[in-house]
Amino acid sequence: MARIEGDDVELLKAWIVSKAESNSDAEPDVLADYVIALLNNEHGADDGLVGVLSTELDVFVHDPASFAQEVVKCVMERSFVPAEQGKLQEERSFASEYGERDFPPGQSKQQAQGKSRGIEDLISKTVVPNSTEIVVTHLPSDKLDSSKLREFFSRFGDVHNVVVDTSLRAAVLQFGDHRSAKKAWSSPQPIFDNRFIKVHFRREHEPEPAEKPLNMEEFKQQQLLKQRQFEEKRIKRLEHDAKLKQVIELKEKMLEGFEAQLKSLEEELIAHPENEVQIRAKVEQIQIKMVQEGITPHAIDEDKARLEGRHAFPAITRGSSHSRGRGRGRGRGRGGYTGFSPYTRPHSFAGPNRKLDLRTKTLVIKGLSDPDDEGFQRALGVFGHQYVSESSKRDDDSIKVTFVDRHYAERFLQEKVELDGRPPLEMHWDETARLTTPMSPADTNTC
Repeated sequence: MARIEGDDVELLKAWIVSKAESNSDAEPDVLADYVIALLNNEHGADDGLVGVLSTELDVFVHDPASFAQEVVKCVMERSFVPAEQGKLQEERSFASEYGERDFPPGQSKQQAQGKSRGIEDLISKTVVPNSTEIVVTHLPSDKLDSSKLREFFSRFGDVHNVVVDTSLRAAVLQFGDHRSAKKAWSSPQPIFDNRFIKVHFRREHEPEPAEKPLNMEEFKQQQLLKQRQFEEKRIKRLEHDAKLKQVIELKEKMLEGFEAQLKSLEEELIAHPENEVQIRAKVEQIQIKMVQEGITPHAIDEDKARLEGRHAFPAITRGSSHSRGRGRGRGRGRGGYTGFSPYTRPHSFAGPNRKLDLRTKTLVIKGLSDPDDEGFQRALGVFGHQYVSESSKRDDDSIKVTFVDRHYAERFLQEKVELDGRPPLEMHWDETARLTTPMSPADTNTC
């Protein structure tokens, strides 16, 4: 089997990586490098190669025998080469046939000077002893055809190979012996009756240095080391994720406790407004502690984002543009609303300086007579039923919804709720539900 070199290396590597993802726990890139090294190091029959691959890959692949057979078959049939690249023709560039070191790639018409230098690098001004290859230059476009060149030059001897480079307007022909090549070079007859066409011997090049033999044992140890490092990183990541999950669970429990304390203080303020100063001081202490210890909804969202390998969604604030929930359409025709991201938990407070808010938490929603409407309940479910304390029907073909906190009510008010293709629902504050407890001037700023 021929060695895998040049562009074939990357193409085959990509093919092996795609196959290894479902058949191996090893790092795909490392495994692909190892397989290609094994293929290039073995030169026996195909059956023997399958056996070698199966043995060497036993510790890396779930089913080494079938994987080895599939790899060898792929290489022999060159099925790893995309169809558009697999249509090889004789009329290909010199660079792709003989290597860029010997045949510089063709250049654009704007680089005529560079093109001339490329041709000069290919040809010899004199006879090259024992050479069987000639370079034909200045070919017109209608003669840049391997079959026409083969037919014409067959009169001088057996033509083994013809390679055409249309960008250089030249061709390399390989004869069966030096005598035939010299006859073509020395023939006084114009090529295709065109005296501008020239024939030269191909310049000799120094042989490539012998490739250092691959030390398979050393290479295998390197691949095992890379695989071990990959596994160590994976295990550390799993351990880190497990610890982060525990931290998130603990923070969520602590957050519930803090929110319960804040709720209790809010109820206490409603019952005993004369103790407002003392109660507000307690609230501020709790909220400062929450921020300092990172026990806030936003901090927990950031931890979850790190666990999932994504960025946390920013909290929606008043005046901000609406964001759309991931993987969720407009909900038209089945009930829903647009703009709310269910992956961002609403904040229960606005920071350490938040004041207890005694403003109404109830919204009046027009055009909806049943609070249990399926589409509306679906919209509330996406927003979060836990943020709604109650909903009820009114006498004027509308309903009212009371939220557990003014902040959640504000968030829902700014959303655009559409049910069954109808126009967006109209919503406004129910001022009749406003609490009668006196508030400080800081609390009288309504939305």
